[in-house]
Amino acid sequence: MVNINGEIEKLLNLPLKIMVALCISSGLILFLPNSMVEKLYMNSFRDNFGFILGIVFVVSLSIILCSIVVTIAKFIINKIRDKRIIKGRNKIMENLDKNEKRLLKLMYDEDDKTLDVPYNSGMITKLSSWGLISPTTAQTYVDLLDPRVPYFLQPWVCEYIQEHKEFFK
Repeated sequence: MVNINGEIEKLLNLPLKIMVALCISSGLILFLPNSMVEKLYMNSFRDNFGFILGIVFVVSLSIILCSIVVTIAKFIINKIRDKRIIKGRNKIMENLDKNEKRLLKLMYDEDDKTLDVPYNSGMITKLSSWGLISPTTAQTYVDLLDPRVPYFLQPWVCEYIQEHKEFFK
């Protein structure tokens, strides 16, 4: 017994390139002038299966248009999200106090933008939770008398500092 729903689902999930090919080919057979269709020996095919060709054309065109709309919508949403993220990051950087800026300056001046900092510091936890700095590894050996862990400056922070030369002043 043939599962018609499964077959229809397979057809609807074809790759976009194949949908475009189906749309163009069915559209050409449907909309070309009779003289052209006769030269392709498709006249009787169009007469016998025109209804099915019409359904294929409409469904494939609809899927193509929906895919285009979804792609454009995702692109726009991502651009809006990126602008919000940048705006939020800029606000965080503008509201840092002088001690936090001093630490970022020390990290920025290092060649690899990495510095051993006290693991149990509230300022480190704050900068880490905001995503300005990150630990270099998940596991590290910590001296209990002086608990320091290597943290690195996030690339976007370095870019912000380079763009805003007055940041440390």
